Amino acid sequence: MTESPSYITTCSEDEEGNVILDIPEELLEALGWGEGTVLDISALPGSIVLRKVKPEDASSTGLAPEGECSAE
Repeated sequence: MTESPSYITTCSEDEEGNVILDIPEELLEALGWGEGTVLDISALPGSIVLRKVKPEDASSTGLAPEGECSAE
């Protein structure tokens, strides 16, 4: 099984208590992610897994429409 690359980054919290995950610019560019990219987020022991949701899958799974849940 091939391992996916991993990155270590930091999280911060805004005034409302929302967690902000800083994704490195080089990773965003490599994955083709940007404003409006809808992500599926899974919390595993010791890590968080982010996966891009295809636009056609976002509406059928009840995930937020593009632009409402995005990673920059």
